[in-house]
Amino acid sequence: MQEASKNHKKIASNICELVVIPFGRWCNAHAARVQNSQDDLQGRIKAYDKQSDAVQKLRSQYFNKCRQVEDLEEENKLAFQSPDKNEGFSTKGIPTPTIKLPEKDNLEDVELLEIGDESYNPEQVKKILVHMLNNIGLRETKVPILGVYQNVSIGSDIVEYIQKHMGATSVSYAERIGQDLVEYGFLRLIGSVGRTFANSSKMNYQWRTKVFQITGIPEKKKPLDRVSSVTSTSDSIESPIGAMGEMLSGWNPLSNAHPNETPAERLRRESTEADERYKAGVRKLDLLRCGLEEAMIDHMKFMERCELDRLKAIKAVILDFSGAISNVIPSLQSTVDNMMLYQETVQPLGDLR
Repeated sequence: MQEASKNHKKIASNICELVVIPFGRWCNAHAARVQNSQDDLQGRIKAYDKQSDAVQKLRSQYFNKCRQVEDLEEENKLAFQSPDKNEGFSTKGIPTPTIKLPEKDNLEDVELLEIGDESYNPEQVKKILVHMLNNIGLRETKVPILGVYQNVSIGSDIVEYIQKHMGATSVSYAERIGQDLVEYGFLRLIGSVGRTFANSSKMNYQWRTKVFQITGIPEKKKPLDRVSSVTSTSDSIESPIGAMGEMLSGWNPLSNAHPNETPAERLRRESTEADERYKAGVRKLDLLRCGLEEAMIDHMKFMERCELDRLKAIKAVILDFSGAISNVIPSLQSTVDNMMLYQETVQPLGDLR
């Protein structure tokens, strides 16, 4: 019994020193290699996602600037045409044709109004406007410098109403109807340049005073709350342009890099700068994408080598374990021979494939 006890202790010691401790160290190193590979890839993926979000924002800014430039150019084409284009033809005394809806008192003088593909008489237009005001949410909207506007609806709410109550089968047709409302003077765009109607939650449209006069619905009125460091001594309501002049009265043109540019030039410059930022962001995103793809291939090859090392380590552990017990108890030799046979069946390269 004492001899058997000594043999078991010796086997346990051999297994601990020759198998468990070396293989434990290898397992810890293998786990660290796999974790480092995962952390590196995760960091690259996060950097790519972050740059992708930044490119989305840059693209949105670029499109907005381009849209403002297009709106300004369109307004210039319509509003600032030279009278000398056609020689021999005098426009003196001929008023500029405008689309103008009469006020409440003479609305009945208009026979039909074309809104979308339909024509409506004044009474039908009045009913439509009453229903729109009662069903589309009206709110206050604060515009930097200019102040707070009353009776404002967002473009997406107006489009939703048009699709639900006016039979618009598509968003584009609903936007056509909304554009007609803008052209007839029922709505006006605030906070942006132009007269474009769009299905957007960021586009704000104010219902004009004539709408409330036509429908008879009370209009919410509130003086513009201008954000200004200059305290006015007058109790009267001043125009937003005056408030802007007060705020910019202390502006120093020497601190401006472009002191003499017009609003149109400023918009074109800002659109060009936004385009350059967008291009730079896309290039950076593409470099990150290429780096990420290359890193994924490298880490895949590295993990293949790690897996090959793991299979080789398992084979070596079986060999070390059989050697630790074969030299102590001769009666276990047949069992050790079977273990050696099983050990030979482990083929790392074949198992990896």
